[in-house]
Amino acid sequence: MVRKRTKGRDYAVQMLYSVTISENTAEETKDAFRMEYQKELPEILDFADKLFDAAYKNKEKDENIISEFISKNWTIDRIGIIERCILRLGISELFEGNAPYYAVIDDYVTLAKHYGDEKSASFVNGILENIKNKFSLEMAHDSK
Repeated sequence: MVRKRTKGRDYAVQMLYSVTISENTAEETKDAFRMEYQKELPEILDFADKLFDAAYKNKEKDENIISEFISKNWTIDRIGIIERCILRLGISELFEGNAPYYAVIDDYVTLAKHYGDEKSASFVNGILENIKNKFSLEMAHDSK
């Protein structure tokens, strides 16, 4: 049985990836996703929307943070789209969410394995762990 937050994170990754590779707006992407998953629990879809909205809104800030933590010989454009989406969601949730960092990082590393490979998972884990440590994030709080 997949936990509700894990499923919400997975859906958020799918939405962020979709809006990144398509010409749809954020609202069109969310509407299409809700139509496709209309039988899903509303609380899971609401959580996915919240994560998606934060990562979509914070793209520039989150990508600047990612750029700080990648090798000096790399640019953010060299990171695969799915890994970038996973990192953006992870960063947004670490800063704006209300779950313990280890649950957030674990889920996004698992999603990186699912959508990428072991190297993707190691890369995502390293970046998110370094961000957590640099900013002393244990559990972020809702920004309400």
